[in-house]
Amino acid sequence: TAQKAELLDLVIKGPDPAVHKVVRWRCVDLQAEVARRWAIDVHESTVGAWLGQLGNILAELQQRGHRALAVHDAAGAERVADALVDAVLQRDVDVGLERLESALADRADHIVSISDCKFDVYENEFLCVCGESGCGKTTLLDILSGLLKPSEGEVLIDGKPVDPKKQNISFVFQEPSNLPWLNVWDNVATGLRIKKVPADQVRSIVDDIIGVVGLRGYEKYYPHQISGGMKQRVAIARAFATDADVILMDEPFVSLDQHTREKMQQEILNIWEHRKRTVIFVTHNLEEAVFLGDRVVILSNKPAQVKDDITIELPRPRDVLSPQLNALRIRCSESLNETRLATA
Repeated sequence: TAQKAELLDLVIKGPDPAVHKVVRWRCVDLQAEVARRWAIDVHESTVGAWLGQLGNILAELQQRGHRALAVHDAAGAERVADALVDAVLQRDVDVGLERLESALADRADHIVSISDCKFDVYENEFLCVCGESGCGKTTLLDILSGLLKPSEGEVLIDGKPVDPKKQNISFVFQEPSNLPWLNVWDNVATGLRIKKVPADQVRSIVDDIIGVVGLRGYEKYYPHQISGGMKQRVAIARAFATDADVILMDEPFVSLDQHTREKMQQEILNIWEHRKRTVIFVTHNLEEAVFLGDRVVILSNKPAQVKDDITIELPRPRDVLSPQLNALRIRCSESLNETRLATA
């Protein structure tokens, strides 16, 4: 959180806290400033990606009619700025726009991302949520986590309003979220240490879960020394290590190649079966949803609504080539196509 605020200071400035404007930086300047403030070495290409992503998002916003990121009050400015930083770090224009448009909802040209969206998730269930790009899936996860308050409605966990300060909620993002100054073992242990779990329990849990996700032998490696797939294993292991009430996953395999993605799908099922947790998994991939999920919820285009709720009554392990799985994939595809026709 502190570093996000620092990054916010670096990429967005303004004399009036309610009106922020973009400041142009050269990659080398921003890289040096990041290193100075955080004592972290960030590659120039990464900084360049931040700035490039920022430009892409702002250009797309301008095309959609958002003339500026000005809002009516300081609180609104903070929401917009925070969403913009998230968008830059996500490296995904659609996700970034989704978060920004949600943050801009208090403007006169507000956009409704989700409307009349209701469903239940059961204890230790693996629920997959599918929908087209930009329909509001990431916004939905932000609301479910308590990071974003809905303008209407509520999210309940065991009958109580969602509150990250009171409930244990883990979030796995599209891009690996490893802390670069910690090795694999310490990254997995981060959540447990924050919760002040006794050291002997931390060792037992982390050692166990590292074995489950196939990271044995890599405990002392740092994020820059391992592959993208291994970084996501670290993020997933960290999420499952804590006694989470719910684990939210926002397309965690979207940037992986097909072979690594298929391997990670099986590994996440292994760890879920080993350490049962309630999982809400967002994906574009219908085959992935049917392979992983106990249920698949299909969302309509924006404003997102639940258009179908499909129970996957197939035993595990599942065969992606089986006629039964293919039939369920086709049903999900037909349901998604119906939402497209309805929107058209």
